[in-house]
Amino acid sequence: MNTAQAYFTNPQRRLAHDAAQAARAMNAPSTLPTSAIPKALAPTNRKSAGRIQRGRTSYHAGLAAEKTVARQYAAAGCAVIARRWRCREGEIDLIIRDGDTIAFVEVKARSAPIDHDPVSPRQWERLEAAALRYMISAETGNAPLRFDLAIVSGCGNVEVTKNARH
Repeated sequence: MNTAQAYFTNPQRRLAHDAAQAARAMNAPSTLPTSAIPKALAPTNRKSAGRIQRGRTSYHAGLAAEKTVARQYAAAGCAVIARRWRCREGEIDLIIRDGDTIAFVEVKARSAPIDHDPVSPRQWERLEAAALRYMISAETGNAPLRFDLAIVSGCGNVEVTKNARH
């Protein structure tokens, strides 16, 4: 077993690595240059180019944050059922089985502290509709469920609020 393999067998080190990766993704520019965009899709001004760059950065930061949160749930003994589960009603970032309970997790990556609910009422409604669709398609029966909110800070700290939506 080489050093890298030994390093990642320790769950705490893996969580720390993923948290650092999420923090870097939130502050690092995308590796894909704007010049790689086809001319038909290229922005017509500098403001649009900046918006595209921020979108790429946010996308990768979100992926890294979701990976970090999934690892934290797995380290706590929960099973990750699905990541980025999509249907017509919306997308669920993570679906977790915590004992008999199914948790639908909304993950938010934030570079600055927040003092309000980062999920709008409309977003909660879409998440609930998607969760209902999942429960019907997966035939979960009367399994208890909850909606969790996981916020990953710019430095990689994860704060999970269980039953964030009652």
